[in-house]
Amino acid sequence: MGGGGQSPITWGESLANRENPINAEQSPINLEGYHFHIITDSITKKTLEQFHILQTTLQDVYPCQIEAHIINDEDFKDLPKWGYEEAQQYAAYYRIKLVDFLPKNVDKCLYLDTDMLVLTDLRELFALNLDGYIAASSFGYPNDEMICRGIYRKKKGGKKAVKSFETSFYFCSGLMLINTKEWIKQNVDIEAMRFLREYETEFADQDALNFAMRDRVYNLGEQWGIYAYQSLEAACSANTDFSKRYEKAMINAKILHCNGPAKAWFGAYNKLTIDFMPNIYPHKDVWCKMARLCSGFENELNAQVENIENEGLPEYAIALARQLREFQGHYNFPAMKRRLERISKPHKAIMMALKNLIHRFKKHV
Repeated sequence: MGGGGQSPITWGESLANRENPINAEQSPINLEGYHFHIITDSITKKTLEQFHILQTTLQDVYPCQIEAHIINDEDFKDLPKWGYEEAQQYAAYYRIKLVDFLPKNVDKCLYLDTDMLVLTDLRELFALNLDGYIAASSFGYPNDEMICRGIYRKKKGGKKAVKSFETSFYFCSGLMLINTKEWIKQNVDIEAMRFLREYETEFADQDALNFAMRDRVYNLGEQWGIYAYQSLEAACSANTDFSKRYEKAMINAKILHCNGPAKAWFGAYNKLTIDFMPNIYPHKDVWCKMARLCSGFENELNAQVENIENEGLPEYAIALARQLREFQGHYNFPAMKRRLERISKPHKAIMMALKNLIHRFKKHV
C-alpha cells in the first residue's frame, strides 16, 4: 500500500519499468514490455499464484512480467507509522527503497500508489525525456507553480533545531516517473532517510522526498495523479474558475488518485457530500469494468463490485450516522440551544436587566 491507500488485493507498493530486449528478429510489439514490481511486507502463496494467472493472461495482450518483493519493516522501525486509515503502517516509506528492487540496467521506472487508477497508455509517460531531472510527478490537483516553503522541527538527536527549504514545485510522491540513474547519483534514498530520522514531518516520506529532490522534479500537470477526493471540495468552491478547471481535469484525467475515502472500490455512500448525498466520482465505472476482467482475482473483485452495487442502503445509513456525529461534534448543540432560547425570548432578558438595574439603584438610595 502506498501513501495510506487501501487495495482490495494486497498491501504494498506498485512499480513498473519498461524493458527492451535486444533481438533484431522480434517484431516491434515484442521489443518492449512491462515489468511490474509489487513491494510488500508479506504475501501469501495464493496471491502469488493469482498474480501468475494474471501475468499469463496479460501476456496474450502485451509482454509483461509481475514480480513480488518482500521488504523488511525493521528498516523503518525508528520512524513513525503513517496513514490516514485506522491501521497505520510503514508502507509509505517503501518507495524510498524502490531502486533496490530494480535491475541495474533500468533507466526509468514508474512508481504508483495502489490507489491509483490508470486511464491511459503509460507509454506516453515512459517516452518523456528526463534529462536534467531526477523524476517527474504532479501536484495532485490543478494549481499553478508556486513557492512552497517547508519548515521542520528537529527530532531528538537531530543535528539542527529547524530544517527549512523552498521549492517551486511540491509534488505528490504517490506518482513518480523516476530517472533511476540520477536517483542513485543524487543519493535520494539516503538523503530522504536521513531527513526522516532527524526531522518531524507532516506527510512522512513525501516531505522527505521533496527535500531530497527539490526543484529537480518535472511537473507532469494536473491530469496525472489528480486527487479524486478534492474534486468534492472543488465542486463546492466559491472560486468558479478553479471548480471548472478541476472538473475538466477530472474528466480528462490520465491517472486518477483515489485518495482518502474516494476509493473506486468503495461504494458511492461510503463518504457523503456536504448535503448528505451519495458521492459518485468520475471513472468509478472504469474500475468496475477493469476489476471484472482481472484474471486470477475474479472472485474477490467481482464480489467487491457486487458489494458496491448491492450495499447502497446499509452503507448510506452508516455514512449518514458518521457524518451527523461529525456535524454534532463540530457544533456545541447544548450551548447553541441556550443562546437560541435567549434570543427567542428577548422580553425576559429585558425584564431581567431592568430588575437588576432597579436593585442596584435601591442599594444606592
